[in-house]
Amino acid sequence: MNELPTTAIHIDIEVHKVIEANRKSFEDSQNDILRRLLLSPSTNGALTAPPQLIGATTVRNERSTGFYGFVLKGNTMSFNNLKAAYKNCLLELAAADGTFLTSLSKEETPARRLVARDRKALYKKTPHLADEFAEELVDGWWLDTNLSQQQVESRLQTACKVANIAFGSDLELKFPSL
Repeated sequence: MNELPTTAIHIDIEVHKVIEANRKSFEDSQNDILRRLLLSPSTNGALTAPPQLIGATTVRNERSTGFYGFVLKGNTMSFNNLKAAYKNCLLELAAADGTFLTSLSKEETPARRLVARDRKALYKKTPHLADEFAEELVDGWWLDTNLSQQQVESRLQTACKVANIAFGSDLELKFPSL
């Protein structure tokens, strides 16, 4: 492949994080990552933006970090990372009970709420963390995504109490052993 001329660009930390989140190997250059995200070869050799990026402002791919799953009342679901499993478990509980998220929003740890209507309200002592770690769950409800596996398990135990289901039987986690 012919070497194309290069241009230095300045990017902010959010764009840098998107680039790094899409790194497949340490051999990937930032240009390789951006090329993969933004350009795809067409039949005539020209480069075009893929359809899912047209009009997109931010593209964030989930990292695959292993197998995480759960069985909720006999329904098995599996995901490539802890965050996706946690989020989808909460979504399943919310779908079964329209008052679940409101009830869960009353639960908190000393430093954080489990879910909140205001993303900064998730972080009682450190609201600035919302900019990086709060993610919309559904319809204006937010959750914290900066959690360890142990914290997720603890929060799901609390969620089961709120949903009035038995943790360990109605909801079984299929997470890697700590």
